Amino acid sequence: SHQVKREIDRRHKFLPDPLLRLAVFRPDAAALSDRWRLANVQRKRLEKIVGATAKITVKLKKRDTRRILYRTGVPLFVDLLYLAWAEDVDLTHEDAWVRLLERGDFYLPPRFPFTGRDVLAAGVPEGPKVAGVLALVEDWWVENDFPADKALLAEKLEAAAKTLA
Repeated sequence: SHQVKREIDRRHKFLPDPLLRLAVFRPDAAALSDRWRLANVQRKRLEKIVGATAKITVKLKKRDTRRILYRTGVPLFVDLLYLAWAEDVDLTHEDAWVRLLERGDFYLPPRFPFTGRDVLAAGVPEGPKVAGVLALVEDWWVENDFPADKALLAEKLEAAAKTLA
């Protein structure tokens, strides 16, 4: 996997990334980062990579790609993509990996249409329930591929507000 990542870097003129090479050793990465005394920013990046639950595959559908990109952000998505690509032994997938990488390059996250004010306006009293309602509606919104239908969104917000009231 480490050698495959090096070959991918060479063929596509990617800059070598020592932290990703370290992340290949996932179970031992934390111990290695302690031993090598990584900077905090590097340690945090490594922790995100090692702790990520998102599964990137070469056959990832566009909808799932959008969902993962929204949840992880572009930098972590790209890190996970490189690691998955390095583990893929089928060289005929190379163009598909590049297309998937390009989806990340051109990704602009949609803006979640609600704030705490909207939840308060729906009748939820100030406090921790506001965040709960927002999280519930946002999860639904992401899983349903970011619908923009204002009436549907308002209905979901009202339903979540009643559920957690």
